[in-house]
Amino acid sequence: MSLFLSFSVLTVLSCGQKSESDLLSDGQLVSIPSMTVTQLPSSTTQNPNSTWWGYNMSKIVRYGTNIYYGIIEDDTGVQNTNGNFKIYKKPDGGSPVLVASISTSRPGNVLIDHLGQLHAIMFQAHTVSINDSIGSLVHYQYNNVETDNFTESVRTVVNEATNPNQEVVNIRLGATTNNQGHLAVAHGLVYDPDNGTKAEYLYTKSPSGSWVTNKVTGLAHEFYYPFVVYTDAGKASLLPVQDDYVAGSPPFNRYYIVPYMTFESGNWNSVTFADYSNDPLAVGDQEPQLVEQSELFERTSGDLVAVYNDKRANLSEFRVRTISASGTVSSESTLNWATGMNWVRAFEIDGELYYLAVSWDSAYIAKASTGTAKRINLPGMKEGVYPYTSAGRGGSSRNALTTIDFLMISGSSDAYPSPGTQLYQIPKQSIKNLF
Repeated sequence: MSLFLSFSVLTVLSCGQKSESDLLSDGQLVSIPSMTVTQLPSSTTQNPNSTWWGYNMSKIVRYGTNIYYGIIEDDTGVQNTNGNFKIYKKPDGGSPVLVASISTSRPGNVLIDHLGQLHAIMFQAHTVSINDSIGSLVHYQYNNVETDNFTESVRTVVNEATNPNQEVVNIRLGATTNNQGHLAVAHGLVYDPDNGTKAEYLYTKSPSGSWVTNKVTGLAHEFYYPFVVYTDAGKASLLPVQDDYVAGSPPFNRYYIVPYMTFESGNWNSVTFADYSNDPLAVGDQEPQLVEQSELFERTSGDLVAVYNDKRANLSEFRVRTISASGTVSSESTLNWATGMNWVRAFEIDGELYYLAVSWDSAYIAKASTGTAKRINLPGMKEGVYPYTSAGRGGSSRNALTTIDFLMISGSSDAYPSPGTQLYQIPKQSIKNLF
């Protein structure tokens, strides 16, 4: 079945520098009671192998009273070299402990399943000195992290690169797990080895089974950075973005289309959420980056929430759609309170939908049902952060946990070297009390 998809390595922040005073009329700063703040080490360089990169990835997860997160350390800032993706365990009220260190040229995805088994979904270069973007998809599993046994249980090469010249796995991986412990990973590909067309790949694994590969080829575009949800019923949903590489002096990438792609019962389908290819700003590629996806989140009801950023007005206007558990897609609406934000993420508290949003220098929490946003005090937060949350994209057990965790990582070149990483652990009840 033909569809469409994209490619690009971001080395600068893709959003404008806007102060919070430009965003909300009520700019009062509020503090959150019982919040824990931890300053963590992280990448010393801004690119090409830095923790902030890969905005669609899962980099922090929670299981009970423990969180697990991954950060790139030992990076050099030199192309064609590896750093170490280090995964830590941090108990509530305790100090971080190193779980694993995995050599890689890009950050990975951190997942934890319903049994408390930790998974790292990694890209690993075939020969990093030749090409740090051509390599294999590798799955690391650690079965006993909850009992502080950090021995690697399983290492599986899911899709192997046989040489450093032919791309078979894209570096922009998205991954998730559902309530039954199934895993799902996705990426786009500019040139499918089997037929030479653009493709989207989906890999799935049951708890006791092997990895299964499905793909859709013949796409009209490169589609990368997929957010991934995998329901307990076995339906995969992907929210990537067009990222077509255009050679030139200098080269650039086109971001005009956000498709919503699904794979269920052996069938691929796609619905276009945004297509600005014919916008006047797209003519002659005057403004090649007009849209970017920001979130795909599964609620306890089974409904999905998709958020994407319409950049045509140079304001960052965030659009949202819901997809019912039966697959019905809503019309597009606007998060009016989020105009000018850089990123918007979603999480739940007792079945109520909330959003975390960041501007260049501030953070906000909004209650979806009322559209009310509060500017929150996150001590030590750097400018230009990429936010990652422990709100899983897959099911009620994680959404039902009583604490939400925000991992804030600066992507601003001005913050380097060594901006560190800020971890905020917040009781959900404290957030409820804000509204």
